[in-house]
Amino acid sequence: MRLDLSVNILTIHALVNHKIRIFGGKQLRPNLNIKDMVRAYLTFLAAPSAKVDREAFNVGFQNLAIEKIAFLVRDTIGDQTIELEYTPSDDNRSYHVNSDKVKRVLGFEVQYGIEDAIQSIVDAYRAGKIPDPFKNTLYSNIKRMQELRIS
Repeated sequence: MRLDLSVNILTIHALVNHKIRIFGGKQLRPNLNIKDMVRAYLTFLAAPSAKVDREAFNVGFQNLAIEKIAFLVRDTIGDQTIELEYTPSDDNRSYHVNSDKVKRVLGFEVQYGIEDAIQSIVDAYRAGKIPDPFKNTLYSNIKRMQELRIS
C-alpha cells in the first residue's frame, strides 16, 4: 500500500479523518488498479518479442482530476457526510497519460476501475489490514527510504 498515490491517500483520509483535503483539485492523474498492473506485466511477458522489444508503452488509464477522484472516493464509500475541504495550491502539475498504444499493439484493456481500487482499500482498512496508515513508514516511499537511509 502506497499512500503517496492519489486514490489511496484520499481514501485513507476519508476513512480515518472523515474528511478529504483537496489541494487545488484540477490537476490530472492517470490511474491504474493494481490488478490491471499485474495483468499488464503478464501481457508484456507473454507478448512476442517483435511487438515489445525496444518499445515503450504507457499503461495508465482513467486520467481524472484530483477533485473527481475525491468525489469517487466519497461516492464509493457511500457516505455523503465525508467532508471535502478545498485548499488552494500552486502545484499545478498534471499528468495525462495516453495508453492507446498498449491497447492497439497488445490488445490490453483495463478490467478494474478506480471504484474497485477504492473498495479494496475500504475493505482492507475495515478488516484491520492497514494499521496506523499515517504513522507506519511502510506506506510512504520517501519516509521509508529516509528510515533506511537510502535517500
